[in-house]
Amino acid sequence: MISFKEAISIIDGASKSLKTIKCDILESLGMICSENIKAKINVPSFDNSAMDGYGVKTAWLANATHSTPIKIEKKKIIAAGDFEPIQDENATCHIMTGAKCPTWVEAVVPIEKTKIDDTFVSFFEPVKHSENLRRIGEDSKIGEILINKGTMIKPEHIMVLASQGINEIAVFEKPKIKIIATGNELQPYNSGELENGKIYNSNAPYLLSKAKHLGLDAEFVGIFQDDISKFADFLDRNTHNSIIISSGAVSAGLWDFVPEALKLVGAKVHFHKVNIRPGKPILFATLKNGSLFFGLPGNPISSAIGFEFFVKQALSNLMAIEPTQDFVSISNSKFAKKFKGTQFLKAKTLFQGKYFETEILNGQESFKIKPFGEANSWVILDEDVTEIALSQMLQFKFFN
Repeated sequence: MISFKEAISIIDGASKSLKTIKCDILESLGMICSENIKAKINVPSFDNSAMDGYGVKTAWLANATHSTPIKIEKKKIIAAGDFEPIQDENATCHIMTGAKCPTWVEAVVPIEKTKIDDTFVSFFEPVKHSENLRRIGEDSKIGEILINKGTMIKPEHIMVLASQGINEIAVFEKPKIKIIATGNELQPYNSGELENGKIYNSNAPYLLSKAKHLGLDAEFVGIFQDDISKFADFLDRNTHNSIIISSGAVSAGLWDFVPEALKLVGAKVHFHKVNIRPGKPILFATLKNGSLFFGLPGNPISSAIGFEFFVKQALSNLMAIEPTQDFVSISNSKFAKKFKGTQFLKAKTLFQGKYFETEILNGQESFKIKPFGEANSWVILDEDVTEIALSQMLQFKFFN
């Protein structure tokens, strides 16, 4: 049996980046950038007015006061979209928000701070250099990185890209996530009254929702009864570029057929059983066509841990996604660990103004789902940690 760190290292070695594709920016939502995207133009691309007002040279208004205003003739009106290559540098211009400023304009005075008298404008106070001006490249400059490789594209990124006139970007091709539940005891959650001896299938809906929450193309294949030949046949027919996630049938029980099915289809099993709790029987393999396979234990919390700490590690490699960040908090609970290995605990973490405080929830058994619904974070206990004391510093990871 290998350690948690060894398992992560094996996943890193077996899950390489997927190929990249070109994608229209409006089709790129939820996709992952496969390269740094740099600005190709300055934004703004020209000096422009931040409001409706009058373009001036700052020296003109150096001595302006309310009792002795400075009067300057107005000769031009410049609207947004206009281009005026030549301007009289001895007269002010009425310039609208977003309009390109003549090169001599050093500041813009808002209309409400002036008084208009025929063709003359009165100014009542000095103005600072560049006041109410948006300078060229003030938002972004040519060559500046706008979106980093590994970033999931959101609507906010679409605005950034469109402002640059970028219509196509390179993204990682998404893997297809296929989720399987195993077990004769399982009954679909939406199938009506629970039959005697059955349990509702809760793992697959959870795994499906987690995958979709990450913006992935995920589907629930179905519930496989304890039939090794049917399971092996599905694996053999599986298409390339997918991650198959099964729940259940990976332990050492009489009906735990997944390891044997993988042998039948010639899969390479990288590891089976990791020194963690919950979730020790977890299995990771590569199918002959290159697809990755994760066999998660059937207990609900074990499946959740398998997805969070193992499947997502593979996804971070395939699509260059940054792994979920670990944080540090202060414990307000006690806990004694009963084995030497890595343990993941359901926890509730709140920010207390200056620091995070974490409560280790009751009901840490892997079959207990109710505390999972109350939790918002995982506490991670490394192999060498034997207990948690009050006010001890903890490593934790928020759900996402």
